[in-house]
Amino acid sequence: MLVFAALNQHDKKDAARPADTLPAPLTIPFPAALARAAEPVQQRLAAHHAARDARDVGNLWGLAATPLWAEALGSGERRLYDPFFYRTVQLALAVDAPAEGPQALVFSGCLTLQDAQAEAQTSITTPELGCALAALARLGVAPPQDVDDPQAASDLVAALDAALDPWLRATLASGDPGAVELFGDLRLVERCRARWLLALARADLHADRPRRALTFARLAVDLSAPREVSPVNHPGLFGTMAEAQARSGYHREALDALAPLSLHRPDLVGLTELLGDWAILVGLDRHGESKEN
Repeated sequence: MLVFAALNQHDKKDAARPADTLPAPLTIPFPAALARAAEPVQQRLAAHHAARDARDVGNLWGLAATPLWAEALGSGERRLYDPFFYRTVQLALAVDAPAEGPQALVFSGCLTLQDAQAEAQTSITTPELGCALAALARLGVAPPQDVDDPQAASDLVAALDAALDPWLRATLASGDPGAVELFGDLRLVERCRARWLLALARADLHADRPRRALTFARLAVDLSAPREVSPVNHPGLFGTMAEAQARSGYHREALDALAPLSLHRPDLVGLTELLGDWAILVGLDRHGESKEN
């Protein structure tokens, strides 16, 4: 895991750089206890950099199903899978957003073409943040400040809902068939709202504000189906919530947040096992009736 921890730091330092200009692969000496894993992990690290340089993840798709580490555990086997596969997919397959036409808006959280053009210039490490901030400005909602304050997130969402809800109710009450289908049946407003809050949560995680990120993520969830991936509940919402919970110290809750994704992505088993082990390690020095003691 030392190599991948270094790769994570490597990404943070070079977040604003294009994928095809990333530095050469990192090499880190392994402790003796991990010597057996050194060669396959170094090979996987090289594959990550090759995929990012070529913007082609074809080889990684096959490697993702192969564990980096396997060891006997009772009558079974413990397997550690590649924890950085999806990060490399994100970097390698990132493409420039269309700058004009309906295709610039149809699957984004942008309200106007101008917002979409501005979003195309932002970093892939904070996707759709430009659209979210532009939407807040158009709705008269003050942008968040640089502080890890959950209450600030709650206040922002309350102001956002106060701006959206009256307009949505009036639009649906108008009886216009097109408006009812677009905003009632397809729930376009709820979908955009969730995308904006997800963008704010991701930006907070990137800026090391996990507590506020967690609040944004929780308030973005569609309460009519809180544990299901849906048009409102973007898959990234559950992943963002899991990371925010883990970084805020809620390790078991992070496992619960990943559950809806595990139904669709069985390859997340490695990540869920890591989180489970982490939760146990964190609880080892606690007292009471916890099963880890």
